[in-house]
Amino acid sequence: MIALKKPTAPTKSSATQAPDKPAASMATGETKATPNKAAKKAGQLFLSVAEIAQRWGTSERHVRREIASGHLIATHFGTSVRVAQDDLVAFEALARRKRH
Repeated sequence: MIALKKPTAPTKSSATQAPDKPAASMATGETKATPNKAAKKAGQLFLSVAEIAQRWGTSERHVRREIASGHLIATHFGTSVRVAQDDLVAFEALARRKRH
């Protein structure tokens, strides 16, 4: 009787490892930063609707209304809506001037 050897498959670490990344970084489970954590474009910081609502102490719907009315400028990152920090500061300054 002849014993047959099973073909060996490549190990999981060599099959899933990116060619430009060392094996150690893949083993630790590093992931790319999501836009929600720090969405940056041309050196600007962007805030989510939820972050702005928390900052203002209002609902997310109120922030979305300001965006829909065109008073607050927003940028779309895929399905996410973000507001540049510079635009938010300018909007807040204008809103303060209108109140006084």
